[in-house]
Amino acid sequence: DGVASHAGAHPEQGVSAAAVAALAIGELVANGWHGLIIKGQHTGTSNVGTIHGGDATNVVMPHVAIKAEARSHDPQFRRQIVEAYRTALQQAASKIENIGGRTARVRFEAELKYESFRLSLEEPCVQAAIAAIRAAGLMPEPRISNGGLDANWMSARGLPTVTLGCGQHEIHTVNEKLDVDQYLTACRVGLALATGMG
Repeated sequence: DGVASHAGAHPEQGVSAAAVAALAIGELVANGWHGLIIKGQHTGTSNVGTIHGGDATNVVMPHVAIKAEARSHDPQFRRQIVEAYRTALQQAASKIENIGGRTARVRFEAELKYESFRLSLEEPCVQAAIAAIRAAGLMPEPRISNGGLDANWMSARGLPTVTLGCGQHEIHTVNEKLDVDQYLTACRVGLALATGMG
């Protein structure tokens, strides 16, 4: 939360929540805590996904709501990423003062949406997927995904789960597309898994 004031008559009385957010995000980018994150042997990603605030150009923005995410296959490193966000926001809030010495306040909430997991190639569900893919005439390529999937929830609850590609490309962009032939092949693989014909 910043401090509202008239942006034309008394901007010096305000504390812009937008300025605090911009300063914090700039620090995260400059220090390598936004986007692809590589710190020694640790890797992860983070993204500021939404920023909402303000109602009029003549008001120093008193509130801004930011939603961001952090991902890593290492839960401890993921927590470090989250703490980097908390620190950047708190430091930015303390750096911007109005004429009366007031600064912004940060309300920070972190919620775990899903946990990472890794399955052995010997896991029965992995072996079943490999057999179904081979039955469709393809070469299986087990990979680690950075996506948030139903498999994360199911595996965390004791149901080891494989996720299969189904022909999507450039996901979550304006260029997202589906390769229909790959999709139909994925349907055949899914049918083989569902019927035990793999």
